[in-house]
Amino acid sequence: MYIRFMGSALVVIGLYGVLWGKDREVSEKEEEREKVKQQNHKVKSESNEDIESRLPVASSGNGSTRSTSP
Repeated sequence: MYIRFMGSALVVIGLYGVLWGKDREVSEKEEEREKVKQQNHKVKSESNEDIESRLPVASSGNGSTRSTSP
């Protein structure tokens, strides 16, 4: 009877360990997705802020400060 109790306890502890590990794995994946989501949002907001400031400046002599493409 003592052996059956020990076997049962080992099975329960093993199952608990597997479930605990799986929960941590899912939590880490969710945190990674959130970080990537925040980074993508930051990049998108930076690229949309002032696109004209990224255009090259040309000095053509006619008073224009921005170059135009044909």
